[in-house]
Amino acid sequence: MSEYFQSARIHLNLEDGKNNYILPDYTNQYVVRLKHILEDIENGKGEDIDYIYFSSIALSSATLEYSINYLFSLYYFDAHINITKQGLLWKRFSNKDFVERVSYIVCLISEKKYIIDKNDPTIKSINKMIRLRNMLLHNSNTVQPFSFETEKNGAWGDGDNWYIPVESLVNESEMHSSLQVKENPMSEITKEKCLEYGRAVLDYYDTIVFPYINQEGFYDHSFVHKKRKKH
Repeated sequence: MSEYFQSARIHLNLEDGKNNYILPDYTNQYVVRLKHILEDIENGKGEDIDYIYFSSIALSSATLEYSINYLFSLYYFDAHINITKQGLLWKRFSNKDFVERVSYIVCLISEKKYIIDKNDPTIKSINKMIRLRNMLLHNSNTVQPFSFETEKNGAWGDGDNWYIPVESLVNESEMHSSLQVKENPMSEITKEKCLEYGRAVLDYYDTIVFPYINQEGFYDHSFVHKKRKKH
């Protein structure tokens, strides 16, 4: 069997052959590719391929997002057959951002019996990955302030131009100014972060996604446990 196999959940109406439904599952295809890119990064290919770190963050995020969206569809599919975008459950889900869905989906599909520990290192890594992913994929230039100290430089302007006395220049090329430019989020991606975030997503998949897809139920883990009853 190919490692890129695809499974599906099917509902059959055997009485009249109508109203049959199928829900394909592509989660494995995401996971396999994520494992491959993490292997390449661990083996040092990211040092020679300038886009592999960016691709790793994008693929890790896509794997997690698709898995969560699939779990929601699967829960709805098993319980209600159809997903209606006008339904209350759909609106609750769609109104939550990516970070919120990481926890919300566990509460939903476990019928509020299990919750996510947001202080667990795995979940913290996932949340950091999502923030980095948002900066990378939704980045835009912004005007940033900087200080040009005209008094120290003895500079003056006539409305169109600024003039700086030669004696204010150091080595005829420098002047007193304070310039701090925000780094592009691309510079935040490192080999260590790619491995940390990718492995956190795989851990989430193995603990939450795969067991639910295969109807194995939940079990206590470092970042998921039974909800304590209020006394």
